[in-house]
This record gives sequence, C-alpha cells and structure tokens, in this order.
Amino acid sequence: MRKARLKASLQEPVAHYHCISRIVDRRFVLGDLEKEQFIAIMRHYERFCGVSVVTYCILDNHFHLLVEVPRMPDPDQLPDDQELVRRVGSAGGSFESRSLKADLQRFRREGNHQAAEALRQRYFHMMWDISWFLRLLKQRFTQGYNANHARTGTLWEGRFRSVLVEGGGAALGVIAAYIDLNPLRAGIVHDPKDYRWSGYGEAVGGGKLAQAGLKRAAEALFGAAGSSASLFSDPPFENLRDKDLPLRTINSSIQLDSANCGRKSMVNERHSVARLIRHNKEAGIVCV
Repeated sequence: MRKARLKASLQEPVAHYHCISRIVDRRFVLGDLEKEQFIAIMRHYERFCGVSVVTYCILDNHFHLLVEVPRMPDPDQLPDDQELVRRVGSAGGSFESRSLKADLQRFRREGNHQAAEALRQRYFHMMWDISWFLRLLKQRFTQGYNANHARTGTLWEGRFRSVLVEGGGAALGVIAAYIDLNPLRAGIVHDPKDYRWSGYGEAVGGGKLAQAGLKRAAEALFGAAGSSASLFSDPPFENLRDKDLPLRTINSSIQLDSANCGRKSMVNERHSVARLIRHNKEAGIVCV
C-alpha cells in the first residue's frame, strides 16, 4: 500500500523538498542530449508551477532536485487570466495556451464567470505543488524520450522519492551541497563546476536561475548579509577560484547519502552541520 507523501503544512509560507527519481532497472540511458532536454523541460514547468529549483543534478540513471514550493496564494492574489495564459504557454507541449485564452475570453464575454473560474482552477490545482511539478516533468520527458527512441511504457522506477527539508537554515545548505557534490563523489569530475548538468555547473556557467537558487542556499547557511553575497558581484562568480573550493573536506563531512534520505521523512537543523560551516565561508556557494 502506497504511503501518502509527506508535505509541509498549508500554513507554511514555503517548503523545500529533496526529490530523487531513478530510471527503470537503473539503466544508464541519460546521455548529454537527454540531460539537456530534461533541464529545459524542468525550467518550463518550474515557471508554470510557480516553484523554484534551488539546485539539481542530472546523472546517467537518476536525478536529484532541491525544490522550493511556496504556498498557494490567497484567492485575490492568484494570477489573472493574462498571467495564467502566459504561464500555460511557458509549459509548452502539454498544454494549449491559445485554447485556454480563447475559452477564457469566451466565458468572460458571455458573463459566465463561474465557468471561467472553474477552468482557471483546473490549472491552479497543478501549481504550487511538488507532486504535480514532478509528475508533469517526468511525464513530459518520458513522452519525448519514448518518441525519440521508438519505445513505449514507463521510463522511471516507480514514484519519485522526496524528503521534506524542515525549515530553511543550514539543513537547506547541506542538502544543496549533497546534490551538487554527486558528480564528485561518483568520480565523474574533480570539481563540480565542470559538471554542466547541475545547478552549480550551470551557475558557474552564468545561468541566472541557477545562480539565484544557489544564492538562496548560501544565504540559508550564512545569512543574507554573510560573506556569500560577495560571490554574486558583477560579473557573477568573479570571486570563485579553484583554490577556494574546499570540496574534498566538505565531501567527507556530509553524511546524508540518498539511502539515509530515503529512510527519513524529513531533514532539519538538528543534523550536525558544524563541520560544514567551519570551512572557508568565502567559498560559501560551494559550502552549501
């Protein structure tokens, strides 16, 4: 019997989830092109669902995402028709924004606001929700992958696993570090900046969304006024240097492996992060 997924209270203004999903039979099928496609689709649904990917890592047979999910806005703060159509358009293939726009305009023109609101709620139901975000992302990627490889059926090994990261604080930074250090632990690269299919690699390459996500993780460790802010001067990351990256020591300090995360329903600040914070804060974006 499937257990209900642990989610944050609806009273919480924002929640963070570490999400993991593997390819069926744990086959190594995600090549360079597939990883690029996955990230592109992820960014599309990030905009549609109103969530933020703090950081991520796409490997050959599984992925890790750290996702920030805000609470659904109050009714008077929900997107208007124009904004909803824009968001639906940003999601691409799964939805038809022109049809939505035409239907909403017709309902408004006829004065049938109840029908218009019912239609809007069908889309709002899929927003600000970690389950819908991962469902849409995985389904859309599977459709494209199957079409490109002349195959049918499931691509993923069951449901995605998720860990609720309780609160913000240092726990968020520890999980972000765990995710971005995956290629290093796997022996794929010697420095995570060289792995392009990760939040850290994208951020060092100039990706604005990835930079914003890792800045939030760094601020969770060191505070908004902390030294990590200097990493985001113009040009971005100009203060990052290979010699500043305390990766090996941090890698040995983080003990939150995926198996442990799978057994725990939530991660909070009671985990020891003292060793992590001891490291050079001037490299805070890596110490995340």
